[in-house]
Amino acid sequence: MDSTSYLDHLNSRMHQAAIGSSMMVKKSTEEEVKSRFKLHITKKLEAVNNGKDDSNSAQKYSFAERVKKLEEEELEIKERQREAKKRKKEAKEQMKKEAENAFTDEEAMAAMGFGSFGAKK
Repeated sequence: MDSTSYLDHLNSRMHQAAIGSSMMVKKSTEEEVKSRFKLHITKKLEAVNNGKDDSNSAQKYSFAERVKKLEEEELEIKERQREAKKRKKEAKEQMKKEAENAFTDEEAMAAMGFGSFGAKK
């Protein structure tokens, strides 16, 4: 049984009835909804007053501080990109030098029967 058919079975009316769950949704009154909103608002205020609320951490900083922090992060990213580009360029130059040095062996050129690899006029 794959996972989708198993989920279909768990959500089926027959299974829900077997475990004693009703598929009917209870209608809430206006007063019940208002009381739930009040409950959630008071919980939120208590959490903020106790300093335990991290959901609004962005609001704890002033706008100028957030902009400054973002600019610093952008500068760090640009600096890392510059350094990576520089390392890549240095590695490419190093490989080029190694390739040039590999073909300057005089004995190898003499053994192959020519004086140099370049065409000289």
